[in-house]
Amino acid sequence: ETLVGQIQDEFDSEKSELVRLGENVWEAAGTLPLHDLEKIIGHVPHDENVATASGWLTERLGGFPKVGNATTVGACELRVEELDGRRVARLQRRALAAGAFRARPDATYLVSGGLGALGRRVAEWLAGCGARHLLLIGRSAPSADAEAMFARLRANGVTVNVRAVDVADRAAMRAVIAECGAALPALRGVFHAAGVAGYQVLESLDAAACAAVLRPKVAGARVLDELTAELPLDAFVLFSSIAAVWGSKGQAHYAAANCFLDALAERRRALGRPALSVSWGPWAGGGMATPAAQALLAAAGVRLLAPSAALAALGRALAG
Repeated sequence: ETLVGQIQDEFDSEKSELVRLGENVWEAAGTLPLHDLEKIIGHVPHDENVATASGWLTERLGGFPKVGNATTVGACELRVEELDGRRVARLQRRALAAGAFRARPDATYLVSGGLGALGRRVAEWLAGCGARHLLLIGRSAPSADAEAMFARLRANGVTVNVRAVDVADRAAMRAVIAECGAALPALRGVFHAAGVAGYQVLESLDAAACAAVLRPKVAGARVLDELTAELPLDAFVLFSSIAAVWGSKGQAHYAAANCFLDALAERRRALGRPALSVSWGPWAGGGMATPAAQALLAAAGVRLLAPSAALAALGRALAG
């Protein structure tokens, strides 16, 4: 929006060709870490010549490394195409690995948000992948449905440890993680699924509303990242959202929180640490999207993800 707004300030509606190019660049850039955004955006030249400014944007886009006909930018892969004489960038579907994630039976796997509907599905999936020691983090006591699921897992030989802890509470989480390698097997995987969606228009956002959304995702992710920095993890998975890719009505704070997760994954990989941030769409059967949000997404052609298919894709992404 910033990029397109700057362009519209400089060029009138008759020169919409440049605005359309800008929109394509911005849509792709929404998922990039800050240093890559700066490479693309920089400073839009104050030039009334559309060709000059359009060439400037194309030059910025063309400065990234090529993989065949694709351009790799940060964690994204962009397909650069010619369309009506314009060079535009589009998100490119990337094939997932054919294998599947296998958990270590002698290791602990931590799931934040592990008592919610999404976290419980992740816990069940991990057990199906071979995990025998689960450490589930949540701020409230388990529901009756959660307790029933835990009983099923335990009956199948899975040790389920539940801790009523705020994942953003550094001291409490330090004590929980210290259990791994002592009372519990060593920690080898972290799945950060904690989060609060939050729907509030930008004009009415205040510090309290932002903090409620940012604390579990952003502060929680930072705590997990810092407390496991020296551990030999096999997986560090962040549950991000499509809101970080193209925004979401009434969810500026939620989009920002998920952009942080994507950037954190980039930083971890740059440091040689495992990280995977998945920009999930809405999940069927207990995700974060409200019925109203689901209706809006459906009108835009975004269908609910079947949990089994989503988790199978996650396993392939981890295997790759």
